[in-house]
Amino acid sequence: MKKVKAPKKKPYKSVISNTLWSWGEMLRHAPAAFISEAILSVITIFTTIIGIYLPSVAVREASGGFTMSHAVISVGGLVLASQLLGIAGTFTGQFKYTVGMKYRNYISGRVDEKTASMYYELTERQRTRVLREQASRSTQMWYGAVPSVDLPNHALSLIKNIVLWFLCGGIVSLVSPWLIPVLTLAPAVNWLAGRIYQRWEYSIREEVETVSRRLGYITLLPGDFGAAKDIRIYGLAGWFRELYRDIKEQSVRYRNKRLAREFLVRAADLILILIRDGAAYALLIIMTARGEMTPDRFVLCFGAISSFAGFIGGIVSAFGGMRGTSLVICDLREYLDLPDRDGSGEARSEDVVSGPEIVFDNVCYRYEGADEDTIHGLTLTIKPCEKIALVGPNGAGKTTLVKLLCGLYQPTSGEIRINGHPVKDYRNSDYYRLFSPVFQDIKASVFTIAETVSGEWESATDLPRAEECIRKAGLKNKIDSLTLGIHTPLDKQVNENGVELSGGELQKLMLARAIYKDAPVLVLDEPTAALDPLAENEVYRNYSEMASGKTAVFISHRLASCRFCDRIIYLDGGMITESGSHGELMRLGGGYAKMFDMQSVWYREGVTEHDSEQKS
Repeated sequence: MKKVKAPKKKPYKSVISNTLWSWGEMLRHAPAAFISEAILSVITIFTTIIGIYLPSVAVREASGGFTMSHAVISVGGLVLASQLLGIAGTFTGQFKYTVGMKYRNYISGRVDEKTASMYYELTERQRTRVLREQASRSTQMWYGAVPSVDLPNHALSLIKNIVLWFLCGGIVSLVSPWLIPVLTLAPAVNWLAGRIYQRWEYSIREEVETVSRRLGYITLLPGDFGAAKDIRIYGLAGWFRELYRDIKEQSVRYRNKRLAREFLVRAADLILILIRDGAAYALLIIMTARGEMTPDRFVLCFGAISSFAGFIGGIVSAFGGMRGTSLVICDLREYLDLPDRDGSGEARSEDVVSGPEIVFDNVCYRYEGADEDTIHGLTLTIKPCEKIALVGPNGAGKTTLVKLLCGLYQPTSGEIRINGHPVKDYRNSDYYRLFSPVFQDIKASVFTIAETVSGEWESATDLPRAEECIRKAGLKNKIDSLTLGIHTPLDKQVNENGVELSGGELQKLMLARAIYKDAPVLVLDEPTAALDPLAENEVYRNYSEMASGKTAVFISHRLASCRFCDRIIYLDGGMITESGSHGELMRLGGGYAKMFDMQSVWYREGVTEHDSEQKS
């Protein structure tokens, strides 16, 4: 079967658009970087012109019968000016690098800010993750260049080389006006070859990024503390090595293809340069031999021809650099332009002082690329300060429902209302203040225990309250065992005095964070999954206190824990199929009762077997 090629994707923005955008961003946020590059371009123009004229002036002074003092002034003045410009250029170049890094850090911050603030639903998409990696390339050094800094610099370099091309073109025309198109044509061919290469490189960038991402993952995974045990016990080291070799070979193949094409472009460039410059120098020598050109004019034109070719190469190189870096800036701008969904701000979280009423009105939700909805026409009213439990088989839509409630997803259709206000009436950042969630996926960072609980630096943290919340969550013994107590940093891979908490301890820490936030809605998604029975029982005993005055949503696969809730909602296939108290659902004999009996039968059989063994 013939493989169908995917249609080529056009760049997100044009070279001109990206250049103007980069200039604007640099002038607003790091103007010194732009100004220093412009000054350096001017210095280079004057230094180059002096360099072309200086040998000619020296020959003229030596052969024209001028006095020594006249020669010293003429030649010495140009040498002094060249040296002073060289010193100024060196200083400006160093300064340009320093302030250029400031702009680089600004762009890097923009990428990180976008990642942290963009609508959550976008972050889960594969395309978004790939685009973020591509956008990050704009702030990384590739072959000694940083695209976000180099695009505006390449543009200024293009202008500089065009100016020098015109100035030297005037000198070259003294030899023959026909030399100008001859010397210009060859670089144009090289530019075309370079453009073809850049298009090819851009066309395979997503494949290269995918291989690079896999290689990075498989490289870091063996060093992960969580994976290290499985790698040893299950003998996965050989498998990882084989997988690494396979992905590394793919990476090497892409690199070799790139190097082969680069070699062809450079080889064509070298051949054309030899033909072009050889013809020009031959003409110059013939004219001088015929007496059509004086020695000083010969030296001037010789230097101009040599430089003229270099300026054409500079124009081609600068424009090629603009195109290459522009493709990276396309990814950056496309990432930064990802839509941010936000509400109108007509509703405010500060108006919700206690557990609110929550209404799901015919809500549907479908994941991107899915063939059918995960949540189907769900209608549910949670009364103010009511405590409900969401239960059901895996894949029933419980966690999806919680993400919809917390504003992380938006319904495909239908509406969610808080105290009568649609979710779209809240600003995202304001809406999030309504919820104190503990999700299934637990992720701690390198902050201290106190900072993790408060979500702020310790200087802004209510430390006594943070410690009280930590103890309420069941971490009293752990905190007391640590020398630094709640000031202990997490992640000992980064912090010398850090601590690695167990899965259950991390779950308690996230519960402490939810208690500290004290939002009107408490959301617990499998909050005891990693806890032992004693710790789990302690959480359940404190549940009423934690949820006092709040609307609470509780997800658990351990159905015995649902008795602490006012109402149990049984989900199956993204729909509510049963609703009521534990007793009502057991009498109904539906999905909830069957699931409860399946869980409890193992405990009853275990007790029966234990009693039989004791009697015997």
